[in-house]
Amino acid sequence: MNDLLDGKLVYDLRDVINKTDIFVADVNEKEKFNLICAVMDQFDNSVMYLNSHQNIPTSEDEIIMLFHHFCIIRDGIKVVSNILNIENKPTNIFQSYCEEEPFLIPASDYKGDDKFFDYLRSLFFAHPFITDRSIPNPIKGEVQYSPYILNNRGGIFPDLKDSVGVMVYSNKREMFHICIKFADLKEYIRLKFEKINDIINAFQDIINNKEKEWSNRKVNRNQDSGAILLDVIDILNERYLEDSDIKELYDYLTCNITDETNIEIVNKYRDLIINSIPAICDCIDNMDYDELYQITSPILTPHIREVYPMMHYQLEKIYCYLNDDGYGDIYWGLTQADLFSKEFAKDWVNINTVGMSFTEIKLLVTIACYYQAQKEVNKSE
Repeated sequence: MNDLLDGKLVYDLRDVINKTDIFVADVNEKEKFNLICAVMDQFDNSVMYLNSHQNIPTSEDEIIMLFHHFCIIRDGIKVVSNILNIENKPTNIFQSYCEEEPFLIPASDYKGDDKFFDYLRSLFFAHPFITDRSIPNPIKGEVQYSPYILNNRGGIFPDLKDSVGVMVYSNKREMFHICIKFADLKEYIRLKFEKINDIINAFQDIINNKEKEWSNRKVNRNQDSGAILLDVIDILNERYLEDSDIKELYDYLTCNITDETNIEIVNKYRDLIINSIPAICDCIDNMDYDELYQITSPILTPHIREVYPMMHYQLEKIYCYLNDDGYGDIYWGLTQADLFSKEFAKDWVNINTVGMSFTEIKLLVTIACYYQAQKEVNKSE
């Protein structure tokens, strides 16, 4: 049996939501993100349940559970469509039932299936006894009661194959029953579910409009290197993108150097940063963020093959703990920096953990790693 609902649509919706930070960072989009996440999480279970329960229900419990999952799908689509201002084009699958029983909804007043579905929901599931608030065409003062749900076992509805129904009592009219083809209920939900395509398109439009807006701003290259990197950082923030690598390059380019013996190698390393700036600007202007990482990674996190015991541990504590935000054990970070200097960095730079800023220490650690990696490359050629 083919699936009633295409679960891939939920995956596609997640994909478009998660491929950008717009919906978690933009103050105007957060509400949409929180809502759509709640809807998608519930859709997963409901899609699985409905796809595995496509046969005519044989018990009241099955009918109630089906309506529970029908409502999750229908209401989820409705609330997300409303917040995205997506037009709700009505369907008329149930109109024939109202034409047969005009006291439900007169044909001239039929505005689509949603109101009738709400009535069915109140009878089958949401309000098991008193359903007066959902009567589509009530008589003044009318209260309806729904004592039990019907299915087609025993041929209760000989003219409707595979139907489900409900018996209804009223204080203003004779007892009656409503019976619906199960296939019509499934078709109503299937059509509602496929509106996910409209939701995906609406979210993609938000992304496209943002990217069009962002593409109009280019990096101002007519300034010094530090100012250019600050402009890049500002653009990355505007686009809700990670800026830590560029901040690190800026800090390394501008921090004060306290030990004169390090000036030559620091300037050499800073020339690498300065020479990379045009390519960084190209990535920002072209919105090519994967390439941006390819440029910054070799400068900031060079790969060293010849490592010694505890080297990776020392580097982790240096970079994680030596920050002005107060996170981590600063004393332990300085201890590891001193050990790293004595065991490795001394061949390239002089590190004084007492008199240097955290940024200067990390810059010198990075320089030692970079030129050791370059030495290994040159040795292998």
